[in-house]
Amino acid sequence: MINLRFEVTNTGPFPYVGNNLTIGLTVCALDGDPALVYIGQTTFEDPIHYLTLAIDSEYKNHNSPPGWSVITGLAWNPLSQTIWCSNGTNTINQVVAFDPLTELETNSLTLTPTAPIWDSSGIGTNGFLFTRAVGAKLELRNMNGFLLGEKDYPGRYITGLSASPASWTFGDKNADEICIIGPFGNIFATAPAPGPANGMHAIAFDYVTNHAAMPKVIPPSDGSAPGDPTVPWTPEPWGGRHRLYVANVSDNTIYAGYLTEA
Repeated sequence: MINLRFEVTNTGPFPYVGNNLTIGLTVCALDGDPALVYIGQTTFEDPIHYLTLAIDSEYKNHNSPPGWSVITGLAWNPLSQTIWCSNGTNTINQVVAFDPLTELETNSLTLTPTAPIWDSSGIGTNGFLFTRAVGAKLELRNMNGFLLGEKDYPGRYITGLSASPASWTFGDKNADEICIIGPFGNIFATAPAPGPANGMHAIAFDYVTNHAAMPKVIPPSDGSAPGDPTVPWTPEPWGGRHRLYVANVSDNTIYAGYLTEA
């Protein structure tokens, strides 16, 4: 097991505070620009907000697609350029996708459940496959929803999920840590989550941005401090430059950062 540390580079407040039952995060391409997408459950109204990567201003916001008012997770599909969503309560066995530009639904799947479930707490996709979190379990499915496999993580409670390079990354609220798993579902690296303990509720790996052209600290969106991408990131990122975002409901804060070896 590789022990890692989350190096915080930027922080920003939630764009709004809902009931803090479920938060969703992903990074999408919005008309060519990367944007951090946030959703937090309210009382059957889930407004979706598109934030700058510096988490200091907003591009736009809109309501969730009609009929999908209990979204529990977000995942950017780089192939279809759409955002895929896991759901809860009456739509718990369904997945919906929408276009962030038109804000319209583009696809939906009804999944055959492997067992009765009460919560779907995250989704991740690389465009070829998608994973869905169900309590302490991860499901791996093809893009038509066919179940390819599943793996249990006893004692863990998965509260966020994201695709990452040749891997998947999830947040474990019980252990208060970020877990990275390989193609066969084995956890090979972990890092303590940023922010107050037991508050991590969503995680997103940014695979839209070219981080080789990004400074360590994301420059403010007003251009007041452009930053210099040629300056080495210190400490050195584990596995090369990358960026993750973590939402913590204990302080209603989104943390941006990267992983380093502990």
